[in-house]
Amino acid sequence: VIGSLVNISPEALLLTTEHDPDSPDFNGRDRTVLVGDRVWIASRAIVLPGAKIGEGAVIAAGAVVRGEVPPWSIVAGNPALVVKSRSREAQAELAHYQRFLH
Repeated sequence: VIGSLVNISPEALLLTTEHDPDSPDFNGRDRTVLVGDRVWIASRAIVLPGAKIGEGAVIAAGAVVRGEVPPWSIVAGNPALVVKSRSREAQAELAHYQRFLH
């Protein structure tokens, strides 16, 4: 589930399925990923199944997210940890996307 005014950068992964490591036959399972409004997921970030990203949060490049990301926070690293807060005025709108290379 992806909210409004969300920016997902190149090569970011939002994963919604996984294998149950405790299953006798290695069954797969689905887990919803929730991305709030005005979120930015930077390049090569990985969002694991079941993650919940709060409104206005930023996921830094290469971060690995599992669990919940608080609204208006900036997270980085593996595992992703809060490194800073973000202004509630940020990303109130997104400019029209224009390709740089045609």
